[in-house]
Amino acid sequence: SLQYLLSSSERCHTRIMVSPILRRIVNLDHQAMYWIQNKRNPYLTSFFIFFTHSGSGVVWGIVSGILIILELLKIDILPGQTAFLRSMGCALIAWSSGNFIKNYFNRPRPEESVPGFAAIISAPKCQSFPSSHASSAIAFVVALWMSLHSFTNGVFVWAMIVTFSRFYL
Repeated sequence: SLQYLLSSSERCHTRIMVSPILRRIVNLDHQAMYWIQNKRNPYLTSFFIFFTHSGSGVVWGIVSGILIILELLKIDILPGQTAFLRSMGCALIAWSSGNFIKNYFNRPRPEESVPGFAAIISAPKCQSFPSSHASSAIAFVVALWMSLHSFTNGVFVWAMIVTFSRFYL
């Protein structure tokens, strides 16, 4: 049977239908958040703040803007620059669709829904699921991988760090 869970978010006063399996997943999610919070230290925090900002929409916009200008001027500064730029387009699609999907799931951010969990950086005003940082980073690396780009392995490591940074922070 389905149960109803009322979100504790001050911003979100809607009822969300939750099955017993989903409730267990939410409990595991909360346990992971507490574990991460207990492992935080100033060095890791600085590291993850840098990486989370490297996956922000502002950085995507600046880098893609520069690459678009270079493409128009026919100046190559990266191997496979066109494929790299197209892969960034996939990240933009993931970012945009993720923001649309957030409205459907309407999941509050951990600092609003996990009792006793404190965020380190100020959270965006939008909901938390799916993470635009994580989804765009993963879409980017998958597109690079599909284009057989030489930067795939390095971008994969970066994408994993950006993704984890969202949990950590």
